[in-house]
Order: sequence, then structure tokens, then C-alpha cells
Amino acid sequence: MADNQPIYVLAENTNRKFGKEAQRNNILAIGDSLQTDIAGAKSAGMSALLTSFGIHALDIGITDTHLSPDAHLLHKLFKTYNIMPDAVVTDFFWT
Repeated sequence: MADNQPIYVLAENTNRKFGKEAQRNNILAIGDSLQTDIAGAKSAGMSALLTSFGIHALDIGITDTHLSPDAHLLHKLFKTYNIMPDAVVTDFFWT
């Protein structure tokens, strides 16, 4: 198991304590780092959602005036880290 997977095992074990069981391929991990969050989720067999307003924001062209990622820069970043999330969102918040 990769070093960044223990958090996913902890989440699974916590769910079990509350009587909830989910197959890993039915779990969506959400994070802002390709190297840790997204890579960890994918190596654990989970789906992964990248939030673009995180650690990679400037790398993909997000600034105060430009609030959507540049598709070319986004794909370049995926190649750099050799990881592809299942989806990317430009905004994420709980209400």
C-alpha cells in the first residue's frame, strides 16, 4: 500500500464503525493535490475529484481575474504528474 493511502483506510474503517460499507470503486475522494490526494485515491482504487482552487491553481492559470483552469495547462499538469483525476471542479463548498 502506498504511503498516502492510510487516510483512505481510516475513512473506510470509520464508515464501518457506523455500519456503512462502500466498495472502493463507489467512493469519491476529493483533493487539491495531484501528487498526494489524487494519486492516493487512484492507487487505492477510488474515484478522484480535483479541486482547481488549491495547490495547483497558479499552475493551471487560475488567478483573481481568471477563475477557470486553462485546459492546455491542466493537461500539461496531468502529464507532469502522470496522473489523471476523474473530474475537475472550479468551485467546491458545503452549504
